[in-house]
Amino acid sequence: QLIDYPNLIRIQKEIIGLNILFNIYDEFKRNKKLWSNILWTGLNINDLIINVLKQQ
Repeated sequence: QLIDYPNLIRIQKEIIGLNILFNIYDEFKRNKKLWSNILWTGLNINDLIINVLKQQ
């Protein structure tokens, strides 16, 4: 007999959502670290946009 655990299902959905949020935050941290090393004089905005779009 299979028993339904609504609280467990709710928590599982929350964990999935938090995992998605964490992945977005982690990707932002990595990009911020990369971008912080770019000098304004060496910035190629088109390359930056292309790289961001590739990651999506």
